[in-house]
Amino acid sequence: MTIDILVCTLDDGIYDVKQVLLPENPHIKYIISWQQTKKYSSIIPQALIREDVQIYILKGKGLSRNRNNAIKHATSEVCLIADDDVVFNIEGIMRVCEFYQQHPEVDVLTYKFSSKFNQKKHPDYSFNLKMAPKGYSVSSIEISFRREKIQGIISFNELLGLGAPYAGAGEENLFLLDCLNQNLKCHYAPINVLYHNEESTGRSQGGNPRVIFSRGILTRIFNPKDYLFRYLWLARSIKINHQVGFWSTLSLLYKGGRYAKKNGMLRYDIKEIYKK
Repeated sequence: MTIDILVCTLDDGIYDVKQVLLPENPHIKYIISWQQTKKYSSIIPQALIREDVQIYILKGKGLSRNRNNAIKHATSEVCLIADDDVVFNIEGIMRVCEFYQQHPEVDVLTYKFSSKFNQKKHPDYSFNLKMAPKGYSVSSIEISFRREKIQGIISFNELLGLGAPYAGAGEENLFLLDCLNQNLKCHYAPINVLYHNEESTGRSQGGNPRVIFSRGILTRIFNPKDYLFRYLWLARSIKINHQVGFWSTLSLLYKGGRYAKKNGMLRYDIKEIYKK
């Protein structure tokens, strides 16, 4: 089985990508989408000049655009999503390969990572993402997929994520929802694949207006019947945890919900998608 590690980086982040690379392996290659918002001479760092590394330059901004560009250039059987600040372990990658080989019905596999922040409690058992335990959440760097099931079919919504016009998070949630909506078999396995030395956007920037706006979008998508009541609970929770104003937070959540409706994000039949 061949693996593409899809690395997204921005501007000077290209100099950090070397930490993502493992010793050369005939089954693994790296697709690096280098997004540029400044003037660059496009000189590739010497550490990245390897047979197993391919670099594609993308002008402009938007992390979801960057991820879509990486997916576009993938050629291997399985793809792992990565950023320029993660460190992979080969044992974890090989276990992901074994999982796909042993479970040909699985199209998308999420897994876990370690961090000095110990910010997430990953379940220690496998499950179908349609039946994920309460509180389970996914970061983009925890997602892998069979390329043929995604490429040209499903993409990251470019209205969400870092660098998007208004919504600064949540793109991975909508990506996985699109996968489930397309009847792809999506599973989680307790495989530790990488190390990430940063806090998640939700934790470190939970009071950021762009993140709150994103939560308004996702809450309305996933809870179409009672999203207004959930906004009240969320506004109180965010106020307490991030020391921001209740009414301003509630207003941002509501605006996020309206943005979701305006941009056609309410097309999902959530009950049908998650029907057991």
